Amino acid sequence: MITKGVLGDESSSIFTGTIHIAKGAEKQNLIRKIGNILLSERGTAQSVPNLEILCGRDLQPRLISWPN
Repeated sequence: MITKGVLGDESSSIFTGTIHIAKGAEKQNLIRKIGNILLSERGTAQSVPNLEILCGRDLQPRLISWPN
């Protein structure tokens, strides 16, 4: 999913989105990209992406590093 926004003057945007992976789903390949362009120093953009994975195992959270 790719989301893009362009904000000018004193406009503001808050994006909150959740990707849900159902229990039993296998080999999922997901991409979420959120891009905002501010045309003014007074505009604001906040992005809050979430990922929810439902599985049958007890998993320990770990930090994932993404390549640049």
